[in-house]
Amino acid sequence: MFQNPLTSLDVTQNPALASLLISYTQMSTVDLSNNSALTFFVCDNGQFTSLDLSNTDLDYYNGVNNPLLTSLNIKNGNNNNLTFFNATACPALTCIQVDNPAFMNTNPVA
Repeated sequence: MFQNPLTSLDVTQNPALASLLISYTQMSTVDLSNNSALTFFVCDNGQFTSLDLSNTDLDYYNGVNNPLLTSLNIKNGNNNNLTFFNATACPALTCIQVDNPAFMNTNPVA
């Protein structure tokens, strides 16, 4: 299943990073706390257990098929600007933190 042998990635020294695609990896987490310019994030078909994107300017998220993902934090003050969001096929996902749950429930993005 894993076509990408990455087990870890350090992007903490890249604060201007705007796009990150890390698909089909064996990574369980990635530290994005210093990546406030990140707007485009794809981490599909992985082994992530939790993701914190609260310090990003995220407007595109594709995290489909991460069966071990239990929590996702996209509460970053920018949720109204999301153009795409997909967290399907994540059966263990029990918590998605957002800025405004009522807005997200009535304005789904896909």
